[in-house]
Amino acid sequence: MFCQNCGSSLMPTDAVCPSCGVPNPSVSQPAQPRPSAPVSNEKPRGENKFGRSYAAIASAVLVFPTLICLVIDYLWNHENKIDWSAYMLGIVMLGWMLFVLPALKPKHPIATAGICAGVLMLYLVFLSYISGRAAWYIEYCLPISIMIIVSSVLITLLIAYKVIKEEHIFSAIFGQCGLLCFGFEILFDIRKRGIIELRWSLVTAVLAISAIAITEAFAYTRRINKK
Repeated sequence: MFCQNCGSSLMPTDAVCPSCGVPNPSVSQPAQPRPSAPVSNEKPRGENKFGRSYAAIASAVLVFPTLICLVIDYLWNHENKIDWSAYMLGIVMLGWMLFVLPALKPKHPIATAGICAGVLMLYLVFLSYISGRAAWYIEYCLPISIMIIVSSVLITLLIAYKVIKEEHIFSAIFGQCGLLCFGFEILFDIRKRGIIELRWSLVTAVLAISAIAITEAFAYTRRINKK
């Protein structure tokens, strides 16, 4: 057997010519491995479907009643202006930031949290303006805003960096609400009585702990079913 390129003698088992390196057509060549596809750092499009679904439903539940209240308040007010519904709007914004935003797992959590914090602060300034009580803003709104912003940024960062995952996100949110209620009552007691007497925040703490227990039990059952 001879090489078709240079005419050198070949053994039947030679895969290539030892003289010129041309492959021997009589010997089957090993299959060349296919180049692997480049690894993409982007998350799959279908990831976090539960979070997006939850956010869409929760947003609808919050937005539509709020719009109805705004319209009713405007139409039934003799001065044709928004009155009591402005306070409800603030509660809805606060609820969306606490319960919906973390479930969306934003790509830029710090920027998102900063925007939400800015919107909340502007809304509180608006409330102090329409009520004519600037002292109320400094004594109550500003400390409350700081507590809410710091806790929300912390929760958002923990979710973004996957320290808290899946159902544990809701447990963290329930815990955040319970701690915020403690902070609110402590602030009110110090401002009004000069002494801390925890009462209604204990009830909210029990509710938060119950919600956390139910959520964690659901997460544990889900893990068992997957196995």
